Amino acid sequence: MNNISKTITIMILLACKPTFAMHHQFVQYMVCSAVLTASSYGICRTISDYQKRTLEDAPDNIKQWTREKLAKINIKNIDSISIKTSQDTSQLIYGHSFIVIKNKNINDADCRKELLTTKTLFHDIRQYHHNDLGKSCLLYGMSMAIPCLQLFNIPVFLSTLALTAGGNIMHRRYQEIKADEWAYMQMPSENLEIIKAEKIGNTQRFEDNLMLDPLYGERNWLERQMRPLLSYKLNSLKQHQSEQKKYIIKLAEFIAHFRRPNSEQQITLIQECLDKKQNKS
Repeated sequence: MNNISKTITIMILLACKPTFAMHHQFVQYMVCSAVLTASSYGICRTISDYQKRTLEDAPDNIKQWTREKLAKINIKNIDSISIKTSQDTSQLIYGHSFIVIKNKNINDADCRKELLTTKTLFHDIRQYHHNDLGKSCLLYGMSMAIPCLQLFNIPVFLSTLALTAGGNIMHRRYQEIKADEWAYMQMPSENLEIIKAEKIGNTQRFEDNLMLDPLYGERNWLERQMRPLLSYKLNSLKQHQSEQKKYIIKLAEFIAHFRRPNSEQQITLIQECLDKKQNKS
């Protein structure tokens, strides 16, 4: 938070300096960036603080399990981290103030659940300590200022807005990849093999659902509109049209989770981490 505040303050001070008076557009950009960054971070923090107050505290055994896992990878100040629990994590904003454990019942006997929860924990703690939320808000403010200054030039506004949205999505996916990579590198190779097999199985189930029952499970509005069309197209492809099949599946994955890398990228990342571990040994 301190770095974000300093950056916003410097931007405003630069914009207000008399020497920048002749650079009118630059001044507008600096002020607009600062306002957008501060407002987006403020909104996210307000929502996050509300969620922190209203979400259920994790049971004591889950808190102990979480802190033991974090202690093993030398995470500092683990007692100061708020640990919450929630079954629905899709709408949570918790990058700066707390982490969430989705599973209330974790034990070493359920290897699959324990490994997946551990991976998610390591992923979230990396984003927590790197203030990914603040960095995303800063990039959002600096990039969205460009189309905002072109409101009365519709063609330029729309084109810059599209580029800005694409850039923000790419940055968010990059953050997710880096958090995943860090999480995987904290885990033993045999555990990564299990997670890789789980990812491959999930990918196959996703494809089967898309082909046979496209509206299976909880779907957002865009998915409900697009998945039947993608399913029809997928089922109409010939066996040799494998490349088109890949593009359709990737599009379906993007619509479902546009902030996260697709399954092929995730499986490739796990294999790269396995290769790095093998080279180190």
